[in-house]
Amino acid sequence: MPIAWTCTPGRFREQERAALALTESVALTGEDEVPDEARGRASKHFGGAGMARLLMATAAINVWNRLAVSTRQDLPDLT
Repeated sequence: MPIAWTCTPGRFREQERAALALTESVALTGEDEVPDEARGRASKHFGGAGMARLLMATAAINVWNRLAVSTRQDLPDLT
């Protein structure tokens, strides 16, 4: 199944697409390692300090997602 952000050309700027690709790769590291291409594109746009912030945000989001899945948390009804 394709990832939604990859199916929307023109919706995200190149910097955003680089961040999404890196984030997706980090989230899927259980399946494979982070590709050099994804890391290189993100590094080009964010530099050293920006990469550190992006990876820390990605790690935090992944922890919360994994906790929610493992404890079977439901999303709140926002309607």
